[in-house]
Amino acid sequence: MSLQLDPKLFLSVYGLIFLAELPDKTAVAILLMSSQGAPLALFLGVALAFLIQTIVSVAFGSAFAYFPATWIHWATGVLFLFFSWSTWRKRNEAPQTAETTAVQPFVKQFFLTAWRAFLIIFIAEWGDLTQLATASLVAKEPSKTATIFTAALLALWTTSAIAIVLGQILLRKLKPRLLRIAGSVVFAIMGCYFLLTAPKL
Repeated sequence: MSLQLDPKLFLSVYGLIFLAELPDKTAVAILLMSSQGAPLALFLGVALAFLIQTIVSVAFGSAFAYFPATWIHWATGVLFLFFSWSTWRKRNEAPQTAETTAVQPFVKQFFLTAWRAFLIIFIAEWGDLTQLATASLVAKEPSKTATIFTAALLALWTTSAIAIVLGQILLRKLKPRLLRIAGSVVFAIMGCYFLLTAPKL
């Protein structure tokens, strides 16, 4: 495996993964989570999840695709429903101010946000189109693994950053309560979709 990056392959892989991930469910989930604040914690959790998933893609190729799809659907569905309930429960909370943030356990909230983001993206990404595409590219070009890994990971991080920025813009433009209600509904729909479309064992 060569560690030297192939510029032409890098751009093609980056473009492919970027365009595939931009309208994906995980991008929507990141946008909705970002609309509740804590963008840095959210990005760190998401970035770590994508890092591990990309390592899995290049290390094991298409072998991970044999992981039971039913389990993935169920786990993702339950997580999205839990996040829907959690968001709905906080719909009437006032936005945090500098005074309230100083009193609250900032570090605990930071890591809780990062952990929740990591968990949702890590589970939802199993068997995703971008992961399968990355694995397939590695199988075709095993000598260019470093290029494929770097391009795919940076593309995923880029789409995550865009989703977080959009979520922050929505947070400034719309009422937090309205965003939380909308987010709760969307997460509930996504959760039900995964549970209802889970393949039979």
